[in-house]
Amino acid sequence: MRRGVAFCLGVCVSALVACGGSSPGEPANVAPTFDPLTNQILDLNSREQVVTVTGISAGAPAETAQAVTLSASSSNKNLIPDPVVAGSGTARTVTFTPRPNEAGRAIITLRADDNQPQNNLFARAFTVEVLPGALDQKQDLRDTSISMPVGSTSNQKFGQVVTAGIAGQLVQVRLPIPKCIGADLSMEIRGVSGGVPDATVLHSRTFVGDFPAAGPDEFTPFGFVAGPTLTAGMQFAIVLAAIGPTATGAGCAMSPGPTGNSYPAGNLFFDAAPNSPGWVISDRDLAFRTVVRG
Repeated sequence: MRRGVAFCLGVCVSALVACGGSSPGEPANVAPTFDPLTNQILDLNSREQVVTVTGISAGAPAETAQAVTLSASSSNKNLIPDPVVAGSGTARTVTFTPRPNEAGRAIITLRADDNQPQNNLFARAFTVEVLPGALDQKQDLRDTSISMPVGSTSNQKFGQVVTAGIAGQLVQVRLPIPKCIGADLSMEIRGVSGGVPDATVLHSRTFVGDFPAAGPDEFTPFGFVAGPTLTAGMQFAIVLAAIGPTATGAGCAMSPGPTGNSYPAGNLFFDAAPNSPGWVISDRDLAFRTVVRG
């Protein structure tokens, strides 16, 4: 090794501060920090968003004199341009506005820099998902202690009755179904008669292969290219079935809501062998979210 040069994991650095060390007699710099950030889900064409970043620190009590700068960047500038950071001290604001009529996801990364020669950077990120419409109805509660199969040996299917709150086109149903095994997921939007799903199919789509990645709400988005038009107060049913071989372990698993009436504006029904064909009311509701574009 040449004098005055050190090598660490293939990176050449000054021997004075070699491999993450510090100058003789100087304590190692502690990296800056700030509090964790929260993921966000926004409606289409949402207005300016302001996020407050708290707990900004130079990293150690002895380093309070260090000036910490904060910057922000967006992974999807076609959806969200790089945010603007403002303020000083331990709390600052990050401001951004999604582009009009654009939907999708962006990762916003914040970086703190205490401007020291080493160990000076710290970063956290949060995800922003802009929905293709407005979030309408939802039942978020889930009982993760159980898993209900769609399909499998019983050919079980489910029908969740939903009451639309706003008028417009149903463009997305979000469900906590991460994947299917040995089967594809069939989703129908059906009419409702007497509070029970009927045979009128308003829209249908089969989701094949890998599903879209779950959003920040941990719900998988299932989109419709030309979904049905809803009116406020209209009831419809989300009907789920598995298409593929009937076998143990084949189907789509999901966690339902807890026992009880978690969604008062509709009920969950199931149809499964060896019961006679027809809908049977459940003592639970699905966990679901609907997105409507007005």
